[in-house]
Formats: sequence, structure tokens, C-alpha cells
Amino acid sequence: MLAAARQIYRQFEARRSRRVDVFIPATLIIAGKSHSVNMLNLSTEGALLQAENGGLPLGEKIFLVRNGLDVFARIAWGRDGQYGLAFEKPLSNAQYAGLLQAKDNRHSVAGRA
Repeated sequence: MLAAARQIYRQFEARRSRRVDVFIPATLIIAGKSHSVNMLNLSTEGALLQAENGGLPLGEKIFLVRNGLDVFARIAWGRDGQYGLAFEKPLSNAQYAGLLQAKDNRHSVAGRA
């Protein structure tokens, strides 16, 4: 039991990267259909999304599109119209910085880890 708990903790720590609060409109392409979403936070490994119409399929591989950001991801979880995305590959520094560069995209970084 202790070994299982350690493994879960290591997986959690391995996935942690700095999250920045944002408000970035984007599009998800799922099975050829477009879905409008807003990114609410962003890290190099994933994003928190809010879907206007909800109902996104959990576990589904998707394509996230936003200006200079075109990335494959998986819908890791969903609850109350919010969804966690796990990027297939971490964003490059240039992709990450490009999204955060626009002043109106960035809310508050304080207290986020």
C-alpha cells in the first residue's frame, strides 16, 4: 500500500509544472468538429479549459488550435463544463511564451505553482 502511494505521489510530482492563469479563446477539433473553448490556465504540460457547450468526450485525443499554438492533447478530466487537457508533448518555450506574451491574456500568477 505504501509503495502504491509513493508511485501516485511521484506521478503527481512529475506532472507538476508552473500554471499561469489566462483567458485565451481557442478551438478544439474533435473528430472533425470544432468546439469553442476558453483556456483558463496554462502550463507547458496542459491547460484548464472551459467549454461553452460542455459535453466534451473524456479520454478523447484532440487538436487544440490558437494562433501560433497547434498541439495534440487528450481530455484528461471534466467537471461542470471545465476540462483538463494533457498535451501529447510539452509546449516548447517559444510556444508557451508566445501565448503568455499578450498582456490581456495574463491574469494573476500569484499563488499559482
